[in-house]
Amino acid sequence: MSDYSDVEITLVEFDEHVRRRPAMYFAVSRGDPQLPTWVLTGVLRLAVHPATCLAGDHEPVVVVEVTSSMSFTVVDDQASPFDPFGDPPEGYCGSLLGNDRWLLGAALALSTDGVIEVWRDGCGWRQEVRGLRPALPAARFAAPPGSGTRVVWSCGPWSVASRWGLRTRWGLITAAGLVVRLSW
Repeated sequence: MSDYSDVEITLVEFDEHVRRRPAMYFAVSRGDPQLPTWVLTGVLRLAVHPATCLAGDHEPVVVVEVTSSMSFTVVDDQASPFDPFGDPPEGYCGSLLGNDRWLLGAALALSTDGVIEVWRDGCGWRQEVRGLRPALPAARFAAPPGSGTRVVWSCGPWSVASRWGLRTRWGLITAAGLVVRLSW
């Protein structure tokens, strides 16, 4: 048995770890043509079964839009609590996604760019990101009623094969323009 020490350990940030080892988060590795399917499936699983600190006891409403072969929008009726001044807590890498949205953060880590919007009680925040890192500081926007989170992302070309399809119980969906509304 050889000696093992902290010299062999490399510490990386969350987004870098996701890019290096996406299978630890989404069950398939980089370059697998099913990676977008598993990313979207994982994000949806957490959206419809949210952490109790996000949603409590309610029936979540989730809207998914596939806007191109590797671009997605997920909107749900859940948002982390804001501070008393109406500011959202700082999340991963300075983004608007906190640890209660870790899988959405992992999806963004595999993306080229994206947008995060969170709103609660008439106060909304919007942030453009490159991967999971903020491209611009979060800015207020005119929030819709209620509370929610909207995340738009495009998968990075290095993370997936050129052909993609979402395997569902209705068959393989490959066309852009798909919109699915889920509620329980």
